[in-house]
Amino acid sequence: MYAYATGGPFGLEDQVTTSGPGLTLLYHLFIPFFWCIPVSLVAAELTTAMPVEGGCYRWVRGAFGDFWGFQAGWWNWSASFLLGGAYGVLIADYLTFFFPGLVDWKHYAIAVTMIAVIGYINVRGIQMVGAVATTLEMLILLPIVALCVIAATKWHSNPFSPLVPPHVPPFQVFGVGLALGLWLYS
Repeated sequence: MYAYATGGPFGLEDQVTTSGPGLTLLYHLFIPFFWCIPVSLVAAELTTAMPVEGGCYRWVRGAFGDFWGFQAGWWNWSASFLLGGAYGVLIADYLTFFFPGLVDWKHYAIAVTMIAVIGYINVRGIQMVGAVATTLEMLILLPIVALCVIAATKWHSNPFSPLVPPHVPPFQVFGVGLALGLWLYS
């Protein structure tokens, strides 16, 4: 839950590199309308129709039975478990950039500590997850808003050019960029 709620623009650099600046901007203009808003509306509808704890596990179990409910719960738990680990390692990687001495066992110690902190926040419950997620989202978004304002004052070229990287097959660019865009917004 925590890793889902505190996502951010991590991976955006890879999307610009593989898809090009123009296609990346198009993805970020359209994905929220075709992915985020429908998913949010479905979650809101199901939450009001079935006001029980358990989220997608309970929704799928109510619609398709115990087997598929278990599958949905297992897949969601597995994704949460793996994302928590990925974000722990990502934080350690970012810290290594600023503090080059954090290598070998120190890198792993930071990653394990972050995974433990994320796990602790999850175990404490949804109230703590919500408070920490909101705080971290603000801390993540403030520099982005500041950079957008600074960039707008220095704007002197077309941000959609080039639409895709030169000498790369368009379908390869489309698939990788779409996958990264959906991951960024999931």
